[in-house]
Amino acid sequence: MEFYTAEYVFEGKAVSKIYASDSLTYTITFDISKHYKNGDNLKTLEFTLKSEGKYTGVFTSCDWNVKKNENWLIYAHFRNDKLTFGFHCTNSRSIDKRTISEKEQRVLDNGDSFKLEKYIYFVEKDFNYPQPITNTDSILKLGKIKNYEKPHSFLRLLIDKNGNLIYVTT
Repeated sequence: MEFYTAEYVFEGKAVSKIYASDSLTYTITFDISKHYKNGDNLKTLEFTLKSEGKYTGVFTSCDWNVKKNENWLIYAHFRNDKLTFGFHCTNSRSIDKRTISEKEQRVLDNGDSFKLEKYIYFVEKDFNYPQPITNTDSILKLGKIKNYEKPHSFLRLLIDKNGNLIYVTT
């Protein structure tokens, strides 16, 4: 999902790190070595990020930074009309020590072909999502499986945005 929502996804090397005069932020410049999403003609991208706690005086569990000459995988997005990326709670990271797994590489290589509408998601009834028009109990009574109390037994119901049942699988 992060690939899907990102503006740019790329691998790059941090080639410049310049601190602001007050040292509260720094601008990091990446030379892009591989594009995964958008920006095929871009050679570099710059980001202005909050400086490390030793400069800002604010230390948190989210204190992180990019070091010059590190290689990174970046999932960039716009926040407040400014292109940025995060580290904690995202997939952006230095790939010098923690490489890209085979599974993630498949996502990166095929991410542009991802079609959100082809996937089924778990739906909570307390949220404002489409609900089935037909009572699911009546569907279950007609099915071959009669005991749904067993551990690990579940059904997947595909319901369109109007609440119509498309199909059921186990």
